Amino acid sequence: MASQKPRAPYRAEIDGLRAVAIAAVMAHHAGVPLPGGYLGVDIFFVISGFLITSILMRDLRAGCFSLVGFYERRARRILPALVVVCLACIPLGWVLALPDQLKLLGQSLVAVVTFSSNVLFWLTSGYFGPAGEEIPLLHTWSLAVEEQFYLFFPLLMLVVWRPGLRGSVALPLIAGLAVLSLAAAVWAQGWDRNAAFYLLPFRAWELLAGVLLALWLARRGRPLRSSAAPSLMGLGLIGLGLVFADPWSSLAPLWALLPVAGTLLIIAFAGRGTWTHWALTLPPMIGIGLISYSLYLWHQPVFAFARMAQFMPPSPWQMAGLVVLTGLLAWFTWRFVEQPCRNRRLMRRRTVWRGAVTAGAVLGTLGLAAHIERGFGPARFSPEVLAILDTATASPLRSKCHFGPDAAPPPEEACTYFADAPPTWAVFGDSHGVELAYALGERLAERDESLIHLTASACPPALTFDPGQPGCADWVARTVAWLEDRPEIHTIVLAWRHNMYLFGDNAKTFPELPDAPFHIAVKGTNEARRSAYWVSFETLVSRLSVGGRRILVLEPVPEIGRSIQKYVLHGQIVEGKLPTISAEVHHARNAYVRARLSGMSVDTLTASVDCSQYCSGAAEGYALLFDDDHMSLGQADRIFNIKPIFYYLD
Repeated sequence: MASQKPRAPYRAEIDGLRAVAIAAVMAHHAGVPLPGGYLGVDIFFVISGFLITSILMRDLRAGCFSLVGFYERRARRILPALVVVCLACIPLGWVLALPDQLKLLGQSLVAVVTFSSNVLFWLTSGYFGPAGEEIPLLHTWSLAVEEQFYLFFPLLMLVVWRPGLRGSVALPLIAGLAVLSLAAAVWAQGWDRNAAFYLLPFRAWELLAGVLLALWLARRGRPLRSSAAPSLMGLGLIGLGLVFADPWSSLAPLWALLPVAGTLLIIAFAGRGTWTHWALTLPPMIGIGLISYSLYLWHQPVFAFARMAQFMPPSPWQMAGLVVLTGLLAWFTWRFVEQPCRNRRLMRRRTVWRGAVTAGAVLGTLGLAAHIERGFGPARFSPEVLAILDTATASPLRSKCHFGPDAAPPPEEACTYFADAPPTWAVFGDSHGVELAYALGERLAERDESLIHLTASACPPALTFDPGQPGCADWVARTVAWLEDRPEIHTIVLAWRHNMYLFGDNAKTFPELPDAPFHIAVKGTNEARRSAYWVSFETLVSRLSVGGRRILVLEPVPEIGRSIQKYVLHGQIVEGKLPTISAEVHHARNAYVRARLSGMSVDTLTASVDCSQYCSGAAEGYALLFDDDHMSLGQADRIFNIKPIFYYLD
């Protein structure tokens, strides 16, 4: 006689925890100032590891565990709602997405089908990758992490959880794997923070934490007693992480220890009779927890497509409406998709697998088509629009030659363009110098001269002040000293986004101008910070000018507040030009820098954008920027059509 599958006891407080997790994630993606909101995913990972292991242990003990049954359960839980959301994204993407966005959506569909979304977004993410807030299926990376984990985890448990051994092998082995994964995550944060965020080896420790708790409780043979203090401490740890976590910290994975530890304490100790259990089992908490999976699936596409549909970001009231819409879609999906598909009486195993294969084939085919046809641009946009979009391009060597200051190579190992000769030119600065370096290197190669590329992301010319950014001051000092010892480098081009450091990122205050100096960790007024910055820049120029070396300084590039692609979609192209910000805004933004450059003994390179009435984002049908403030590669090259490079050698 077949063994009966044991029923898992319902843990209402875990649904309350799910509510906390999804609320944190949605708040973070909605723009609520909750720095650690992204840690809601970590709570989900711990819950998932605990519940799956608890179910697996019960099945093993009852002698009714089946790999086919395990994966069927996962398919019923994950696939139906996921397929519905993916199908809904296709027509919305066709109407609202740019060609590159629809192409990425197609790649996302293929990645969803193959449970490799985390790998896709690791490969395409980064400072200059696609804007995450407008990627409808970005959040599926976490589903990919879980499914990759569950490909091997049941097999591991079948090996280590044997009669007579129980936890004597499983517990120390899983604990060792968890410690290795956490250590690897901390190491990867300094090597590739996107890898540390997206990839399973650096996320497995959070799932394994839940696994360990389930194994420990299974080995004890009885649950822990309810205890108010540890469960309240768990809520406190989660709250601390959500409020104070710094996603950009070099130790960012360690912030996840707070919600992970807090979740474990709540699962272990928040039994009946505790205040934590009462709070987490309030009807609204349980209701949100029950539909949390559908909420998670719907919120990112709803937010992303809303942002695509309009030029300005959604207002707080609009975002509140989008949250309500997400809730309605989630309830409908939970009630009419999730629930029926989990019911074995309504949907047999054969139907589940046939549906999974059919849905995978349809989504994969549509995704491949969007990828191969490059987002079906010619079918959806005019040639004039496509010409501007196609020329809004960055340097092909950005990812190879441009890094954060804490990861930038020493100057002697930096990229050299393109002639087979020691460099005689240098481009030194932040990300505003990348395209300029590539375009200038191509021009110099015609003269058999080469150029060395020395740039670091968001790193100001911090020679005499503290930028408050890891590695930046050291990188600047090291680079200046290296250039001083290289008299054969006769010309240095300095390219920094001065206005961002002096006044702040105008995209955050658009259409108003900001007054919030950035990466200038100097005490005093904003004007004192600006003064410290400019003294440092003048000192840097003075040190590099010794010996008659020529110094060229790139004038400020127009900063248009929103991406050039937004202007293309929501603006009007007139005779190959694209109106963006007004001339008044542009000149006000640049007045400080231009006034000080005019008093220095340096030559300047102009960005050469017509700003007589408004700053154009295009000229003769070609994009002048590739985002909201970086020159396109074509515009960087056109600078030297205005004043040929040979001029600077005379």
